[in-house]
Amino acid sequence: MKVVLLTNTLTPYRIPLYATINRLAPFDFEVWLTAPQYALRPWGKEVGSKQTFKTLFLHGLTWHKGERYIPFNPGLTFHLTRKRPEIVITGGFSIPTLIAGLYCQAFRKKLIIWSGVTFYTERGISLFREGLRKALVRRADAFIAYGNLAKDYLCFLGAPEGCVFLSYNTVDVAFFTEQSTKWRMRREELKKEWELPAVVILYVGQLIPRKGVEHLLQSVLPLQREGHEVGVLLVGRGESKPNLRAMSQNLGLNWVLFAGFKPKEELPKYYAVADIFVLPSLDVWGLVVNEAMACGLPVVCSQTAGASEDLIKPGVNGYIVDPTVHHQLTAALRELILKPEVRLEMGHNAQKTIGQFTIEQAAQGFMQAISRVKP
Repeated sequence: MKVVLLTNTLTPYRIPLYATINRLAPFDFEVWLTAPQYALRPWGKEVGSKQTFKTLFLHGLTWHKGERYIPFNPGLTFHLTRKRPEIVITGGFSIPTLIAGLYCQAFRKKLIIWSGVTFYTERGISLFREGLRKALVRRADAFIAYGNLAKDYLCFLGAPEGCVFLSYNTVDVAFFTEQSTKWRMRREELKKEWELPAVVILYVGQLIPRKGVEHLLQSVLPLQREGHEVGVLLVGRGESKPNLRAMSQNLGLNWVLFAGFKPKEELPKYYAVADIFVLPSLDVWGLVVNEAMACGLPVVCSQTAGASEDLIKPGVNGYIVDPTVHHQLTAALRELILKPEVRLEMGHNAQKTIGQFTIEQAAQGFMQAISRVKP
């Protein structure tokens, strides 16, 4: 039996998942890529050298519209009819998904839709796009959701609940836990070297409008005015960096450090030096939350991020806030700054929680969906 997973690009955090599916698979498994690496996510050529599974890059065009990348691959139909996979797993609701759906319908093959979008991320989409998604859902045989928020949206589109399988979005938890533990032994040394304050709030991700970093900066300002020795460490790059730097200066914020983009291998050092992690963005999931929890940090997470529903237990391992309501974010940060013992306990709880969300478990969600539809 041949199974093809159709996705946009090869990313470092997906490689362990695909490798595990390939290892578990009693079938021929391939990953087909519809787009090259994106400019805002500069992982480098080493990504492809780490794979242990078969891949096929589908040449074509990629249309950029803001943060959206819309691939068009004329050869996709040719490769599908030549390879004739019995099952096609396709990520999201893109043009390749539509083509895969038409192929499965024409040749009586099975279609599985893998999705992470939620009601939060899809607010304001047109009725036409919503109708197209509902039509695709009607033609699919099973579904894989990033988490429960994504599952709710799939069911809204018409997916039968019994056909939706959870593959919780996750990372290589063991790597981040082990590496951050090593770096934490040099924590005070690093803080002194980087001229960081007593309490460090960390953000990791792209510096683009959707990520909401400006809400984090505005929420930290009252804390500094109250006299708390607290700063912000921003790891990532993007078009918003000049505006965020200017905002920091205009607000009179101290200790705002722009560290730039860091590859996976270097990230544990930054998690180890931090005290609190904040995700203020609109994300389908937010894998940096998994990374931060694996490194033993309490997390203040946006309610619009998919990870909030499944990973964050308010008051136990972090807080869920509306980051656009600045006093909510400020209050959560103040609680963690004033009570270091609570901060440490929440970080410990976060590490225990994320230990249950493994790559192996995520791969099992795919295996269950495949077992459900296999001929």
